[in-house]
Amino acid sequence: MTGELGSGPGDAGRDAGPVRVETVVIGAGQAGLATGYHLARRGRDFVILDAYQRVGDNWRCHWDSLRLYSPARIASLPGMRFPAPPMSYPTKDDMADSSRRTPPGSNCRFAPVCACAAWPTRTGSTS
Repeated sequence: MTGELGSGPGDAGRDAGPVRVETVVIGAGQAGLATGYHLARRGRDFVILDAYQRVGDNWRCHWDSLRLYSPARIASLPGMRFPAPPMSYPTKDDMADSSRRTPPGSNCRFAPVCACAAWPTRTGSTS
């Protein structure tokens, strides 16, 4: 299971303030979670930031009829088998539920954020 920043023992009800980490992974989708897995295996200090409250919630926003076009045997995250028959085609909810699981010992930290930014245009104003 992924841990949230500020959710460790003794953190209840207190704002820890700024947290320094070596690597920030933007997005808790398949690529972000796979990156986190490999960073954890190498003992790197990192956090995964995502706009959703829980890992896997990005999948729940899709059409109810959505199924992957590739079988479950190649839909797994690194370090774990996808929890479905290998030749089945997972639904969006299967993907969301699977994303919430992490391999034992992966020690991934997840922090939901609301990332709102105004990027400068060519003229220098923000849009």
